[in-house]
Amino acid sequence: MKKLFKGIIALIMSVLMIASAGSAVIPVAVGNVKTLSVQSSSASGIALKWTKTSGADGYRIFRYVLSEKKWKALKTTRSLKYTDTAVNSGEVYYYRVKAYEKVNGKTVFSKKYSNTVKIVLAPDKVTGLSATKVTGTDITLKWNKSRGATGYVVYLYDNSAKKYVKLGTTANSTITVAQLQSGESYTFAIRAYKKSGATRYSPYSSKLTVKTKIADVNGFRLSGCTASSYTLSWQAAAGVTGYQLAAYNESTKEWKTAAFTTKTTYTVSGSQAMTPTKYRVRTYLSKNGSYTYGNYSATVVGACVPGVPTNLQ
Repeated sequence: MKKLFKGIIALIMSVLMIASAGSAVIPVAVGNVKTLSVQSSSASGIALKWTKTSGADGYRIFRYVLSEKKWKALKTTRSLKYTDTAVNSGEVYYYRVKAYEKVNGKTVFSKKYSNTVKIVLAPDKVTGLSATKVTGTDITLKWNKSRGATGYVVYLYDNSAKKYVKLGTTANSTITVAQLQSGESYTFAIRAYKKSGATRYSPYSSKLTVKTKIADVNGFRLSGCTASSYTLSWQAAAGVTGYQLAAYNESTKEWKTAAFTTKTTYTVSGSQAMTPTKYRVRTYLSKNGSYTYGNYSATVVGACVPGVPTNLQ
């Protein structure tokens, strides 16, 4: 009986020792990283940080590769922070982290990833802003495309408010700003933006100041003619103060001002109308006592057509 009892005790101890030895080699996953956040983000790098996980020997950072549509391990570290410098302006990045511990020479990772953080980087500053076409009322702007930009915001500087005012947005790298005043100076700037949920803006481009031209006269012609008078006419020009009409003096071989007018017609009558005379007209803009002129029109000859002779004998 005593021998049987000792045998049973020995068997129980053996079983306990085997169970104990087996449990020592069964890896147990370390806890999950609770909070991953972004410290800072720019084209020079994205700085990440996360909370410490009890029992963790280190952490592995993963980044989502958009081109391959999958997560890839980026870095293994024992630190609680990491800065990814392999980033580009105007791109979108996703990150997540797992904790790990070393158990009997094996690396055991946490069962779950941390939360995922998304970072939208602003595009590069717009360069090459220039005016490609300028008229009396319109200015066409163009600039170099900014990498990764969703679109561009066009700003006009408000001199009275001393700040830039948004004119509009475009997905293109060119825009025409219309309904401007002739002979005025306008200052523009552009910002690129990236939109992916959040919207990030680049710094302002270098400013560009452009002065609109004075609108020129169109449609100058001899529009009416009688036995004793004729009328010159032209189309109205936008944004001008008025018109200067000049006549050519055959004696002095010079152009002389015939009239300053705000009308779009000019009538010559009497004896003056009997002599054929060359005319031209241009716009002018008066501001603060100074005058700015447009280009002269083509020449038109004004002449009165005599009446039909009667009582021929």
